[in-house]
Amino acid sequence: EKTEIDHIKRVRNIDGEKVILDINHFVSEFIPGLTKEIATASIYKYIEKELGLHISYSQRVIEVQPCTEDDRKYLDLNGTDYVVVVKNFTHLYDGSQFEYTESRHRLDIFHFSDVARRK
Repeated sequence: EKTEIDHIKRVRNIDGEKVILDINHFVSEFIPGLTKEIATASIYKYIEKELGLHISYSQRVIEVQPCTEDDRKYLDLNGTDYVVVVKNFTHLYDGSQFEYTESRHRLDIFHFSDVARRK
């Protein structure tokens, strides 16, 4: 059985430069009615407020990869040949994965910060 997936590409700007390419993949069964207007506004607001779904957690993987054709097409790369890729596997409270996203960041402005708290 095949799962229907909606694909969305969005470019994020900082100070007028195109520095992040988000490539979202949503399971259509969980996120019906996704439109360009919703994607331009807030997808998560739509999911939580309009669809009444409860987002629970996201697993993230961060790595550096060579630039792809899409990176070169959509981002202002400033001559770099690599991007930082943040992969998100996002789940609802029942454990169902409803989204996979790759956020492809320009290497020279990427910043990672984390807080680890021990109980």
